[in-house]
Formats: sequence, structure tokens, C-alpha cells
Amino acid sequence: MIAGSVAAVLFAPLFRVTGEAGAPLPPLIPIVAQEQIVPLATAFAVVIIGLEMVIIASALVRRLASALRLGHQG
Repeated sequence: MIAGSVAAVLFAPLFRVTGEAGAPLPPLIPIVAQEQIVPLATAFAVVIIGLEMVIIASALVRRLASALRLGHQG
């Protein structure tokens, strides 16, 4: 979150679009929506943590089912 914002401010002005011959365009001025970074980062973290919980629960259920099958056979 902070690294992307800092990278945009530091490096975006260095890139110039030179599609045509002649004087290059002035440097880009990054406009970072600071008030939207926190909710987006929070939503991303919630989704990732939720997916990790689903994957871990799925692995545990599979392992438990495998253990029950092996216990039933022997």
C-alpha cells in the first residue's frame, strides 16, 4: 500500500510518452487517491485471508476424510 504510493510519486514523473517527433510531453504528475488506498487494501486483505481459511479448511477436511477411510479399511 505505502510502497506502491511512494513508487508512483517517485517514478511516474520520470516516464515520458514520446510517440511523435518533436519536443517530449512534460513529465507525468501522479495523482494518488490516498483516501481510497486503505479501503482497497483492507478489502484485498480480507479476501486473501478468507481464501486462505477456505484452503486450510478444505485441506483439513480432506486429511480427516483420508484418515477415516484408512481407519475403516484396517
